Parts: sequence; structure tokens; C-alpha cells
Amino acid sequence: MGKKYTTDFLEDAKESTGSANQVLISTTAGIDWVDASTLTSINHVDIWFQFPGIAQTASTRSDGWFSGKTVRYSQFQANFDNLVLESGSTYKLILERYKKGQGDTYGRTTIRESGYKRQLTGAGSFAATPYNARPVEIEITSLSQNFNFRPDLYYSSSTIGGFPRPAGFNAPVGGRKSSRQYFAFRISKTTGGVTEVSNVLAKLQLIGDTSDGNRIVWKPY
Repeated sequence: MGKKYTTDFLEDAKESTGSANQVLISTTAGIDWVDASTLTSINHVDIWFQFPGIAQTASTRSDGWFSGKTVRYSQFQANFDNLVLESGSTYKLILERYKKGQGDTYGRTTIRESGYKRQLTGAGSFAATPYNARPVEIEITSLSQNFNFRPDLYYSSSTIGGFPRPAGFNAPVGGRKSSRQYFAFRISKTTGGVTEVSNVLAKLQLIGDTSDGNRIVWKPY
């Protein structure tokens, strides 16, 4: 006689035995019970990253501080678990940068809450050149894919307190050799002109550093 399994012995990483119409899926944190009807939902995608050992891509910027300077940055490989690239749908990886709200930054007169913000594009963008060239979303064509979000475009071109000063930040008091920024990632799925956007699925840090050349590297959050 074959073995009989019951949910009494099938617990997920949260010690839950699930409920009716739920199935077990694997995640980076273990296994989880989820509703079967949501298995293809982009909110259940797990993203994990791989990084090159060194910053290999040369920045093409020549504005302000960047003129005549050599700055190299790293790209990253994103791997997508529990994502099905369905025919007839377009999927994109979306990047958002953490910004402090009003009262946390200098002299702002408009109300803005702290959080991860996606830069507007096209006619709705207020970003000046070259920051309006930042890739905000990149199409996903493979479950394991390299992404170039041009992280060099998140640094100031000011000749006063230049790199590694993040764009949009005050010039530091005295020189500094490194800076840290935080980014979050979502996935969008567009089918028949209707776009669904996921919750935040993953986060990374971006480090600018001048201690051994001018380098920009992605790091785990």
C-alpha cells in the first residue's frame, strides 16, 4: 500500500499546514502555502541576485565632475523564481530609489513622504539631463538575465562635493570616499493593454566609492 500524506505533516516555513485550495511552493526562505488560484501572480515571484566581482562597465558620462574621469560600475544578474513568462504578456523589472520625505531633506516646501519612488518618464518627467536618461524599467526576457540600470546616473555631476555624492543630495561637509543608496524592485505584467504591478519583491544597495578608483557596485540589501 502506498503512503498517505496529510497536511498534518506538510508544514511550510511558518509552521502552517495550509488550508483548502492551497498548494506548497518553494521560495528563497523555504516553502510556503499559497492559494492555487494565485500561482501565476507576479506578487509570488522571488528575485535573487548575482553580482560580478568587480565594476566592469565604463560610464559614458562627461558632464560636470565626470568630464575626463574614469568611472566604472557593475551590472547585476536577476534570477526569477515562480515567474512564468506567458505568451501575449510583457514583463518588466522596475527600479525605485529610496527618498527621504519633507523635513528630512534640505529646504523642501512640498509635502513628500519617505519611501521608494519611481522616477517619472516621458512628458511627466521633471528630471534634467542626463538624469532623464535613467532606465526606470527593463523588459524581462529570461528567467536569468543581466540588467544595466545605469547606476552611474544616480550620482551628482557637481564639481563641489562630486562623486560619490548621490544626485539630489546636499554636498557633504568635507570630503568623503563612499556613499550608499537603497533601491527596490517590482515586476509589471502587461496583457492586452492592462498593466499589473507587483508589490516590492527585492531590494539592493548601491555603493559609490573612491578608495580604489571611482567605482559603483551593487550589494545585497
